[in-house]
Amino acid sequence: MTKFNIQIIDDFLPDKIFTNVLKYAANIKWDAKGLNYGSKDEHVWFSKNIENEDEFKEILKTNIKEKTNLKIKNFELLSFTLAPKTQPYPHVDRHEDIENQMILYVDGDAEINKGTGFYVPSENGVDLNTHVGFFKNRAVFFKSGMWHSPLVFASDNPRPRISIIAQF
Repeated sequence: MTKFNIQIIDDFLPDKIFTNVLKYAANIKWDAKGLNYGSKDEHVWFSKNIENEDEFKEILKTNIKEKTNLKIKNFELLSFTLAPKTQPYPHVDRHEDIENQMILYVDGDAEINKGTGFYVPSENGVDLNTHVGFFKNRAVFFKSGMWHSPLVFASDNPRPRISIIAQF
């Protein structure tokens, strides 16, 4: 098990940049081409590549460097994701080139149950240990190998959550 190492930074991107990201996200056409399933078809999400990815990578690298002590060799994944209201699916993202992960909450309703749950192994599988609520422009950094899941299922509000996911 990867030990807990979570960092949360509100107002992660400068206002002007985040406003542009929010406008862009509001116009994404989510369709079946971006539909993804995790293992055993239990984790469902939509994804879209980021236009002007190289420019946005530099913006992210600058902000990560200024606000954390994390080093970025290369982004292995960088995309917009939409997490619909489905059952939680605690999972671990592992890849030999991934050390860190970031979820940047972009659009949705500010709510504890639109965020991300972090889990620890137990006798019965995994148990929810830490719950980070959704707040626009909140970045959540964690180590690869940590059990996690979107928690949109627990919300009474059916509106999905849009985030940017980065693995580096």
